[in-house]
Amino acid sequence: MADNGPESASDLLDSATSEHHTPARIYPLVSDPGNEKLLVDWLDSIDKYEAVEGSPAIEDASFDLCIVDETALTEHFEALERRKQSEHPVLLPYLFLREDEGPDFLQNGPGHLPDTLIQEAIDELLSLPVRQFELRWRIESLLRMRGQTRELANREGELRHFRRAVNAAGHPIHIADTDGQIRFVNPAFERLTGYSEADAIGETPHLLNSGAMPDSYFEDLWATIQNGDVWTEEITNEKKNGDRYYAQETIAPIHDAAGDVTGYVAIQTDITEEKERTRLLQTLIDNLPGIVYRGYNEPGWPMDFVAGQVAELTGYEESKLETGDVSWGSDIVHPADRDHVTETVDAAVEAGEAFEITYRIRTATGETRWVWEQGQEVDPFTREEMMLEGFITDITERKERELELHQKTRAIDEAPIGIVLTDPDQADNPLIYVNDAFTDLTGYSKSDAVGRNCRFLQGDNTDPETVARIRAGIDAEEPVSVTIRNYRKDGSGFWNRLELAPVRNTDGEIINYVGFQQDVTELRERQRHLQTIDRVLRHNLNNDLNVVQGMAELIQEEGSDPLTDYAQRIIDTGNALLRTMDKERKITALLVDQPVSEAVDLTATIQSVVDLVREDYPSATVELSVPDQAVVRATSEIRTAIEELLRNALEHNDSETPHVHVAVSETATGVAVRVCDNGPGIPEMERDILLGRDVEMTQLYHGKGLGLWLVHLIVRRCNGTLEFAANEPSGSVVTVQLQAADTV
Repeated sequence: MADNGPESASDLLDSATSEHHTPARIYPLVSDPGNEKLLVDWLDSIDKYEAVEGSPAIEDASFDLCIVDETALTEHFEALERRKQSEHPVLLPYLFLREDEGPDFLQNGPGHLPDTLIQEAIDELLSLPVRQFELRWRIESLLRMRGQTRELANREGELRHFRRAVNAAGHPIHIADTDGQIRFVNPAFERLTGYSEADAIGETPHLLNSGAMPDSYFEDLWATIQNGDVWTEEITNEKKNGDRYYAQETIAPIHDAAGDVTGYVAIQTDITEEKERTRLLQTLIDNLPGIVYRGYNEPGWPMDFVAGQVAELTGYEESKLETGDVSWGSDIVHPADRDHVTETVDAAVEAGEAFEITYRIRTATGETRWVWEQGQEVDPFTREEMMLEGFITDITERKERELELHQKTRAIDEAPIGIVLTDPDQADNPLIYVNDAFTDLTGYSKSDAVGRNCRFLQGDNTDPETVARIRAGIDAEEPVSVTIRNYRKDGSGFWNRLELAPVRNTDGEIINYVGFQQDVTELRERQRHLQTIDRVLRHNLNNDLNVVQGMAELIQEEGSDPLTDYAQRIIDTGNALLRTMDKERKITALLVDQPVSEAVDLTATIQSVVDLVREDYPSATVELSVPDQAVVRATSEIRTAIEELLRNALEHNDSETPHVHVAVSETATGVAVRVCDNGPGIPEMERDILLGRDVEMTQLYHGKGLGLWLVHLIVRRCNGTLEFAANEPSGSVVTVQLQAADTV
């Protein structure tokens, strides 16, 4: 039963906007399984058809025609209606099979066509049983109807699209009849000219006449279009508000089917901005930081035209170059660069390409300057020979910066400590540069290291907490300083002093991280020895002082004056020595341990310290002036420094009414802590300690200097500063400046 007719229904659907298929897909919506199988087998036996199998939902099924029986129609009527409406205006045909007498669903014998339609949704009706050729004929007829409705919908859509396109066009369009009266304008015309459709319809294009175009212009225009030709020229028109605008206008005749002119369509392109840009370009050329030129590609490169900063760059007037009194190639290009310039230009001309070249010139005063030139060979309309056109600019300062950068790069390459750069924009923040000192330190070559994250230096005994501190610093986009156990390529370990900091561009965005690495293994070993000696000395001194103080206490209990007074002095001296040893322990710990910076609320810290000091010095007055919160970037030892300053101010205060005022305030660079007292003032030796000046250890006395040295060390490790001033009428003012932080 296969039939390849001259034009199938699926061919008619090719241009439709609704879904169509080749071969045509037919949905057998038949309730009886046997009839459904028979119908599917018959459809699949015809190349032009493809049966939709599996009974998908009508809303989701993809088909061009549905064959439905009474039971299925009753059951799926609403779904079929919705699906038909969704295809509108393209027809989705439904062929209804009505049961009649006879046991067979399909017959090859004689039959008759249906004479009525039983539902609005049904497009064709057949009574069962039905002949195969009759069923196929009805299917073909319905598919042709579907294709025709699709073509009609397409044509209507194209017409609507054309109308929308004209109305949506960015170019002003108006259509006039043969008498010149305007019959149509699009919205772009209204926007550009300011005339509404009502203003323009019935008028002639003279409505836009600015008076700038001569009568001969319009005479030529009408002669051209009335002859059936297209007119294209620039025109100066006038808007409704009186402003002028420049347009590139094309006017073409409209012909009917017989070839007669029925009207004219005019399309304008607003070139007002282009005209302004042309004027602006000339202004820019006049203000270029260099020279524009046209010259001959021959020995000496004689110039036909030069403009711009000729005198500023070369020291010669433009006329000297244009007349040939001064030759660019012979008099200006540096003798050492002439061959290079000639070879570069000739090679580019030979290849038909533009050229870029950097070279030196000699000015009229004999000064050597660097220039960058870009140019190409051109074929001018006004001359027969080819010429060179281009631009030359002064890059002397850039060259000097490049030299400086080269020197800095060389300094980094040859620095005695390891320096690396990473790229945080790449996955895993890999190394993109390592210097020679890094390769000497680690044993890894540059090819070994570049492209990898620097964690390859870590090993079994690398402290995870130290690694976490590095990670935290990177995540916070802040500098970080650690001493970490790393391993060389040969497996040997070393202590690496790592300083890592972000590198930002001018917009403040991080573009790299720079790391400085130094082998501090020997220093680490000395620190270990220092800790050992410190522990031994403190242990022995503690034991000996305990014996001394114990004997002094026995003397006090059993002796008499003046021995008991001597014993008390021994006890007091011993306590002072113990306090000095405690400060020494703290200093040693600070010198050995790595500083860990964190956000600290100074307000809460100082309040806690003041409460403690007030308890220990009940007869003193300690005032406090602090904001609700003052967050700084510091180490946790900043509390110890503040407490030491307060105790120092009270312990050595000889006033009858000791008074200390602690104030916290914001500054332009961070946060300031001021400790003011009414004591005797800090001696010059103590001030030297406080300000970090070199002081011999023999100058420290009573633990006081050692305490101030501890303050100085803590503040320095917090990246802060100390300042000293005299208080009025007596006493001193110590100011600690710290960096502000965002949050605790």
